[in-house]
Amino acid sequence: MLRITSKRLYFWIAIVFATNMILLATTRATLDLSVLITYLLWCFFFGLLFCGSVWMARHWGDNRLCLTVIAFLEGLFFLKLVWLNVRLLNHLTMMIPFPFQDEVLSSWDRYFGLNWLAYFEFVHERPMLIQILDGGYTSLTSLSIAALLGLILMARFDRARYFTETFFVTAIICIVFGATMPALAAVAHYIPNPAAYLNFDETPGVYHLEHFQTLRAEAGPIALHLNRLPGLVTFPSFHTAAGILLCAAYFRTFLFLPVLGYTVVMIASTPVFGGHYFVDIFAGAAVALVVAFVFARAPSTLASPQQTAVG
Repeated sequence: MLRITSKRLYFWIAIVFATNMILLATTRATLDLSVLITYLLWCFFFGLLFCGSVWMARHWGDNRLCLTVIAFLEGLFFLKLVWLNVRLLNHLTMMIPFPFQDEVLSSWDRYFGLNWLAYFEFVHERPMLIQILDGGYTSLTSLSIAALLGLILMARFDRARYFTETFFVTAIICIVFGATMPALAAVAHYIPNPAAYLNFDETPGVYHLEHFQTLRAEAGPIALHLNRLPGLVTFPSFHTAAGILLCAAYFRTFLFLPVLGYTVVMIASTPVFGGHYFVDIFAGAAVALVVAFVFARAPSTLASPQQTAVG
């Protein structure tokens, strides 16, 4: 039977879900249940379609169309579960009062001779570059889904499985490290008056600060809305890690160069639009490379398409 996610990953998602429920039950954080119900209905819808397509394949034969539909529906179902759980985990773990590490991260940049402010001003002076980098940064989620679909349409079910598994594992690693190394991020640290940079339509790299203030408040309710859970991890950069994983999934395919081009643009956007220090980018790349290498060495992950389709 075709699977692009393994049973062990659903087990680990269950562990993350249980962790989220424990944190919700033992902290001041609450969840907007109306949005949660809508989200769970979407997950149920994709799960139902996935089960229906599996039933059709078993009774009508594993033709190419059935395999493609099954893989895509399972991939969407899996990514929906991942998004829900990792974003919640990200926000709930940021309530742990580890001290902010902006001074440490900026000192690491200086140690390597990296001038963040000079890069920010370089981008600000080029309006066309701003538009390109802004689009690269904000399109990661939609392009990740498109990348999964592309692998499935090419019948590279092995690569689709590799991408979903490495994506989930890398996200968890970044969240765990990010919770112990929280930071307000580079824009907030270096620029006291970002509104002075008029070439930006809106201040980049500070979209998360309101959420941090709420999560770190000493009193008062903490209401989490599933449609408003931006990533809060500064170190390591998950945007950078996700770009590396996209390249690894498409390595030695005819789409590798376009994917590589997008990844370069997206990573170049992270210091400004993600507010990342340069060391965040290096750390995110290191995490992704290690995870990509480990999973590439696992024969159960990168099997041939034929093996994956029947196993």
